[in-house]
Order: sequence, then structure tokens, then C-alpha cells
Amino acid sequence: MNNAPAPRRPNGGPPNNLAEALMEMIEPEEHEELIARLCHALGHPLRVGIVRYIATHPRCICNDIVLRTNRAQSTISEHLRVLVHAGLVECEADGQATTYWLATEALRILGLSLERISALRVRSVNKG
Repeated sequence: MNNAPAPRRPNGGPPNNLAEALMEMIEPEEHEELIARLCHALGHPLRVGIVRYIATHPRCICNDIVLRTNRAQSTISEHLRVLVHAGLVECEADGQATTYWLATEALRILGLSLERISALRVRSVNKG
């Protein structure tokens, strides 16, 4: 016996026909909001580079990144703010400077989720 709830239409009503009733519905899983936020934060190539730099230089400061990118301090600060807000990077004020390091748990979750999606794709290709 299938205990899954009956599919609903986008307006919340019951399905109109058998095809709608059998249609697989897409519902975000619990962790997918976090995954979307992390992916959005990595949506700029410079932020990907900043994450790569921080991975090899934990406890770096904004100026370390500014010197290596030829970008304005305000630009790098904004990119760091996005990464911190998304949860990919953590920071701590240390006097007048702020140090940055990767949020390893967020990266672990992102990596596992992408591996899971890749495995689903491989299974569906092998079925067909």
C-alpha cells in the first residue's frame, strides 16, 4: 500500500484525470533550500575563485584576496558577504581585520547532494 499523499494540482485542487494523478510531482526536500542558497552564492566566477583561495588559505583576510584579484576592496567585501550569508564561508572579527575560512559542513552537504543527483542521473541513463 502506498502511503504517499495524492498528487495535487498547482492550485491545490485534486487531479482532473488519471494522467495527472499518476504524474510524479516535484516537491523540494528539506535540505534543498540550503543547496539552492549555496549554489546561488557560487553563481559568480569570482566567488568560486574566492572559495578556492580560502580553501587553501584559511584565516585569510579580505586584503589577501584584494591583492590577488585586482578588484576593489568593496567588491571583494560584497562577494565575501554573499558567501558568508549563504553559509559557505565563516568569519570572525580579529581586531580591525576579519578572518575567513570555509564552512566545511556546508561544503560537505553540497558535495553529497551533487553526488546524489549525479547518481540519479546515471541510474536513469542505465535504465533507458
